[in-house]
Amino acid sequence: MTQQLATLDFNAPGSGPAYLQAYRSSSGKNLVMGGGGRNRIGLKGNRFRLVVNGQEEGIIDENYLDLIMVGAAPGVSRIYYADAYDPGVKQPPTCYSKKGDVPEADSHVVQSESCATCPQNEKGSRVTDTGGKVKACGYFKRLAVVMPSDLTRVFQLDCKSMSIFGDSKSAQNKFSLKDFSKKLETRGVDPGHVIMRVSFDTDSSVPKLLFQPLDYISQEQAPLIAEII
Repeated sequence: MTQQLATLDFNAPGSGPAYLQAYRSSSGKNLVMGGGGRNRIGLKGNRFRLVVNGQEEGIIDENYLDLIMVGAAPGVSRIYYADAYDPGVKQPPTCYSKKGDVPEADSHVVQSESCATCPQNEKGSRVTDTGGKVKACGYFKRLAVVMPSDLTRVFQLDCKSMSIFGDSKSAQNKFSLKDFSKKLETRGVDPGHVIMRVSFDTDSSVPKLLFQPLDYISQEQAPLIAEII
């Protein structure tokens, strides 16, 4: 029987079962630092949508999806669209940065030499529908994940600003990505060792994800996950 991480309390010591110590993913380091494939998990309409080879394969009925993290892009990426969002139009970003430091050379229209000094990075460069002043250039963190029920396919999952830095619900054992990664680091637990439940925050007016530790991966799953990583 596998050990239930959620019942151990994130503040308690311990790094998981011995069979997991044979390998470690790079996800933990990259999550802390951050402070492609064609398969991806879309979040349109507060529903998880499995997109395989560019085509939507199915919509998850539940408000959550159980996943295992097998990779994370270093740093926090940045993305800027000059035009308003149109759900019926697929448009590339006007400018973007994989590591959140400088724009990529193939950006459609580079906005600045540096993300730190970019005018789109200033608060008030975009005004929301409710009148809020925010940054026009948004944050996102790209994760590589697999579903415990199907370890044959890797999906990318993009977590935007509210999912990364938003408030956690600690009483429910649900955390923002930033807090989730800190909890794992404190316990010495590799993200690739954990089955996490990713759910939508139903109290948020915009799509916001919360991360909850469910279980350690099983001894049978461990070598398969190690091979994927």
